[in-house]
Amino acid sequence: MLEVVSKPFTKRYADAYRFGQSRTCPDGIVTDFEFIRTENAAHAWRFLDLSSHARYLSEVLKQTVEHEMAEEAWAPHPSTNAAAIISPALIGTGSSARGV
Repeated sequence: MLEVVSKPFTKRYADAYRFGQSRTCPDGIVTDFEFIRTENAAHAWRFLDLSSHARYLSEVLKQTVEHEMAEEAWAPHPSTNAAAIISPALIGTGSSARGV
């Protein structure tokens, strides 16, 4: 996103923004950012094509959920071997695992 949209936009409109007095925007956000050439640059946020970014993020999420999280869920973890931890404690007290 930075390379495709933000850097070219910032370069093109380097003289079109400044920081001034704090104000509250209609959506409740407090800002001191002022963009002077909104009519000239409105297309940038009105019709921004983020299709490639959405596809990329979708693939990242798919990889994470289908592979990385699945592998992590099935990987043995020392704290998940409850029987090995609990059984000696129960045997040591004279109880059996069935009797508890």
